[in-house]
Amino acid sequence: MQDEQIGGKRHQTIRTLLRLLGPLVLLVGVVFVIAGIASFFSSFGSHEPPSNFWCAIVGIPLIGIGGGICHYAFIGAVARYVVNETAPIAKDAVNYLGKGTQDGVTHVIQAIAEGAAAARRPDGAPILCRACKASNEAHAKFCNRCGTAL
Repeated sequence: MQDEQIGGKRHQTIRTLLRLLGPLVLLVGVVFVIAGIASFFSSFGSHEPPSNFWCAIVGIPLIGIGGGICHYAFIGAVARYVVNETAPIAKDAVNYLGKGTQDGVTHVIQAIAEGAAAARRPDGAPILCRACKASNEAHAKFCNRCGTAL
């Protein structure tokens, strides 16, 4: 058995068949439902039961089957349309979020770097203030020179 690529000749043939068969089955189903409903309402004036109401019963599954075939026949085209509509919006949203969070990410990275530097510092070593670069005692919570939180 030979492997065929997606979009190959066999794929194109099946897609064309589905694109013809789906709408045809859907149309036949609609015609059957209309005939069954017309038979139902035309029997209101007479005292006879509707003679062709069975058409509606047969038509409803045909509509479902035809719709399912159409779904598979046109799913690629619909997916390409949706991607072309949504991809630019998603790209803009990601760019907006990236620009809006750049400062926050920078602060987080600085805090991680400071925490890593503090972890490497031996106990009792002085802490440098990030605002004024003054040396402070290891247990200090605020800078002795400028008052910035350490």
